[in-house]
Amino acid sequence: QPSDGSRLVSRAAWLAAAAGFQFVKRLDTY
Repeated sequence: QPSDGSRLVSRAAWLAAAAGFQFVKRLDTY
């Protein structure tokens, strides 16, 4: 089973990607 550390890193990477996508989409609007 994956360790909590690797799972946390994976989740952080997914959240960072989602946040970056929202940021770029917002910049594209203006």
